[in-house]
Formats: sequence, structure tokens, C-alpha cells
Amino acid sequence: KAVSGGACPKFEVSTKTQPKLAKEAPNPFEQREALVDSFVHERPGVPEIAIPNISALGSHIPWLATLASELGFSVKLLRSDSSSLGDGEQLCNSFDSCGPVKIAHAVCHTDADLMLFPKLMYVADTKGRGGQTCVTEQTMPEMIQQSLLSKGKVVKIVRPRLSFRLGSDAPEVIEEMLLFADELGVDPSRIEPAVRRAAQAQLYFEDELERIGDEALAYAREN
Repeated sequence: KAVSGGACPKFEVSTKTQPKLAKEAPNPFEQREALVDSFVHERPGVPEIAIPNISALGSHIPWLATLASELGFSVKLLRSDSSSLGDGEQLCNSFDSCGPVKIAHAVCHTDADLMLFPKLMYVADTKGRGGQTCVTEQTMPEMIQQSLLSKGKVVKIVRPRLSFRLGSDAPEVIEEMLLFADELGVDPSRIEPAVRRAAQAQLYFEDELERIGDEALAYAREN
């Protein structure tokens, strides 16, 4: 999250002709955050894995969190806040880096022992067109790893190279995750079922996002 500027006078400041939304009006942003949270399960007594909620990964938290849970991990979601951009600018080695890179530095500045931070190469959108991520996003896991090492933080970052071009449970996704079973310390036989469940969770998430959007639009038309 990056906070900049004030309230929009057209939509956020009430006037005689444009009153504020009623309290019962749907809030898609809060609904989306609650939906994401429903996939994140912290469990005591089991190994913990951190997942950064940043950039392209932010749209795939249900997949990542479900995968980690199915593999037996307690999931800790690393989130941004209003200070992340400024903090990241101080942590980042390049002042001219883009906002997402600076925010990633702040979000991932953690003392977690283990982090799941895939190199997401291709985004598959079941509701529309997918596409390739930018080069900066593809190199972000290595960038963050080196940044943490330079600051004396020993965080093991698991960095599978994932492409959802053919779907989030495509054979190439399963094959890639199998390469990291040892690094995650899990039985390879658990990988394929975990990926299948993760894909189901991601599809449900996207269906629910569509429902949330439709409800907000319907309310807007009626009011």
C-alpha cells in the first residue's frame, strides 16, 4: 500500500449533490482483503513459511498459501503498509528503482527462517488475457535475497520459476515444484496433490472476486 495525496473531491468528500456512500454499501477492497485472509492459515507447532504479498504475487496469494498449507506449513503473510514505500527506499540500493521494488525490500525485510518467493514468469487470467511479468519482477527474488544477505539476515528463500501460461496446475508447474521438494523439506509425493488444491483455491478466489465486483456494480447502478 502506498499513501499519497488527499481525498478525491469528486468521490470521497461528501457534498449536497454527491453524499457519501451509505454504510451498507459494499466495499470491494475490504471484501477482497478478507477473501485473501481466508486462505492464510497460521498454525502452531508446525514449520512456518513466509509469503510476501507484493507485485504479481499479490494476485496469487490463494495459490501460494494453499500450496504451503497443503505441504504442512504455517503461513505467515508479509504485507505492506503506509510506511513500506519510504522504508523500502532506504533499504533499496537504487534510489531510482520503481515503487514495487522499494515496497518489496520493506515487506521482505524479515527475520523469518523460510520464505516462498517464486519467480512468476507468466500470469494466467482465467477471466481474461494473461501475460508475462516484467523483468524486474522476475529478478525480484534474487534481488531480495542479496539485499537480505547484505544486511546480515539469513533467510532461506525458495525461488521456483513458475509459469501459469497453461494453467496453475499444468504439468510444467508440478514438475518445477518437484525440483524444490528437498529445499522445502517435504515428501515429493505431496507436491502434485498440493498443486491441484492450490489451483482449485485460485479459481475459487477469482470467481469470488468477480462476484464481489458484480455486487458493487449492481449497487452503484441502483444508487
